[in-house]
Amino acid sequence: MIRKASIAISKWLLNTGAISEDDKELYEYAAYSFLFSLLPLCLVIIIGCAVNMVIEGILMVIPFMLIRKFSGGFHLNSSAVCFVSSTALLSLFIFIVKFVTISAQIPLFTGGVVLAAIQIFLCSPIDNEARKLSEKETVTFRTVARVMVIVFLAVYVILICVKQWRFSVPVGAGIIITALLQLPCLFTRKRSAT
Repeated sequence: MIRKASIAISKWLLNTGAISEDDKELYEYAAYSFLFSLLPLCLVIIIGCAVNMVIEGILMVIPFMLIRKFSGGFHLNSSAVCFVSSTALLSLFIFIVKFVTISAQIPLFTGGVVLAAIQIFLCSPIDNEARKLSEKETVTFRTVARVMVIVFLAVYVILICVKQWRFSVPVGAGIIITALLQLPCLFTRKRSAT
């Protein structure tokens, strides 16, 4: 579906004269990348509608999408498998957000958020096998990931302090999901170092 939409976008750009035939493939890839990057947001809106947690879903996916863009982590090779596993992971975390908010397990959850933020701060960025970062990109991505995780952690803490758990827990969940997706790469890196 995303592939068909990206092909349609590039054909439309070509037909309107906005791009040349030589650039068609490049714009098709760019459209595909853009649409695929919006997938988590679309998924949480759909899942959130089903369980009446749209705001929580959006608050969870925003830090996840923004931090992950620069922190890196585990990626699947198949877009179909990625879609299914992303749906499962985001659904699981929406229910975790609901459970933590209802059960008021805030201190335990906060411990997880802080550990996740520390991991992201110390380990980012993690290279993707498909695209290795240059030294300059590594420095830039590390700085951006660190700034973002500090900002979202500060937002989390402020919302906790004013007892807005409905909003703070999803922000913390977004940080945790990002850190969890770094773990397989960290374990692989550690294994290959020994």
